[in-house]
Amino acid sequence: MLVGISPDIKAQTAPTLSDKAEIYLLSCSPGQEVWAHYGHTGIRVLDPMTRRDIVFNYGIFDFYSDNFLWNFVRGEIDYILGTTS
Repeated sequence: MLVGISPDIKAQTAPTLSDKAEIYLLSCSPGQEVWAHYGHTGIRVLDPMTRRDIVFNYGIFDFYSDNFLWNFVRGEIDYILGTTS
């Protein structure tokens, strides 16, 4: 029985944005690297009232993951969501 053993699990609430918040779609031109031939896109959330400035980047991958080259050639890369602030 696991009752009483597990720590409290609390729901996380999404941060709220002010009325001054702006959301941008960032697009990058294609690059020379093989993984950048089609360009790249990110989403920026800028809220001057809460001092929040975050870029969400779904397109990060790990060169050192198992079978990276084979998976890349087949188009089966496991992408990771990264954020930059």
